[in-house]
Amino acid sequence: VVKTFIGAKLYEKQAEIAESVVNSQEMYHTICCGRQTGKSYLCKQLLLYFAINNAKWQIMYVSLTYSQTNKLFKELLNAIKSSGIIRSFNRVENSIILVNGSEIYFKSYTNADAVRGYSLDVLIIDEAAFLADEDFFAAFKPTLAVRGKKCILCSSPRGYNWFKDMYDSGVRGDKGYKSYFANYKSCPYSNIEEVMDAKSKLPNKIFRAEYEGEFIEGGMSAFSNYENCVNIDLNYGKVVAGIDVGRQSDYTVLTIMNGKRVVYMERWRTDTWENIKNKIIAACKQYKPIYTYVEVNGIGDVFYEILQKGWREAKLIGTLAPWLTTNQTKNNAVEQLIDDFNNRNISLSDGISEFKELMYELGNFEATYSKSNRCITYAARGQGKDDMVMSLAICNYNAKKNLLAGTYLIDVV
Repeated sequence: VVKTFIGAKLYEKQAEIAESVVNSQEMYHTICCGRQTGKSYLCKQLLLYFAINNAKWQIMYVSLTYSQTNKLFKELLNAIKSSGIIRSFNRVENSIILVNGSEIYFKSYTNADAVRGYSLDVLIIDEAAFLADEDFFAAFKPTLAVRGKKCILCSSPRGYNWFKDMYDSGVRGDKGYKSYFANYKSCPYSNIEEVMDAKSKLPNKIFRAEYEGEFIEGGMSAFSNYENCVNIDLNYGKVVAGIDVGRQSDYTVLTIMNGKRVVYMERWRTDTWENIKNKIIAACKQYKPIYTYVEVNGIGDVFYEILQKGWREAKLIGTLAPWLTTNQTKNNAVEQLIDDFNNRNISLSDGISEFKELMYELGNFEATYSKSNRCITYAARGQGKDDMVMSLAICNYNAKKNLLAGTYLIDVV
């Protein structure tokens, strides 16, 4: 009995890539594509094609994390479980053996040494640009040395690294290499509204890499357009403040905003908490912020208690509240600031203290990826400071949350 399996219907660009990968003689196929292109879906279809149509082939699918690998294994197992083509499967090892003898293994980047000793016909690596150079060349590539027929590398780009070298080899037409490109514009199912929302919120370089599929050289500066946000006439009356706390090598920075306009910024270090507290109280007496966030991570806890006492003694009526910096709260505040710079919805003043240092910090503030969870993280490049940036981000987030969130008038009949 011969069974015929009809694969999923691919859109035009996916089908074009799949046909080339299947029918061409080259071993290395590098697919550079951004989000909203269905790249992982394409990889799964290629995996099934090679496994079903070739007896006793050894095929490995590699994902970024173990949880992603386990999820993919379960999805694929459920999709073909009732087809009659599975001989056995192992949920512990995330492997499937088909009735034609082909074996499919699902692995993650987290333990590259675990793939040593495999001899593969097909190797598929999803998000390949996030795999370390040494892991690919020392652990994964050697698995193709004896039986290798196809190596499919699919990823959004991550700067100039080995993945770009492989892509460039295909673009040049080097023997054994082919390359393909796709982004959200290639896919008829892209959610353009989501893409445009990401464009307004993400750093420009990250958007170009993640969605446009563009290789970006060097670091990814988080902020753009901030130089065009100086002395804009934005004034909304009430005042809020944000304090990033530091003492020895780092600065304690107080930022005060009049709605969307920065009216005050000062920083101090190598001083006593008492002196810093007194300077902050004096500034807040002058500007009268209705809401002030104070970072409370680490030494901030101690300073927050000192400032609370001074706040009560000075009889300041505005709310003083703790700000706990986590990856999520930091990203929220920074991405709000990115969005406001992109839309010129915030005004910096060249009259504030150390304006040049603030502009330097903004230019030196970088967005990078966490390899383990594919999240964006923000920090100063190298050994640079980001105290002024974070004070500004906290203050700006404070304004959006507690000052500009909106008011509602309700008529009671």
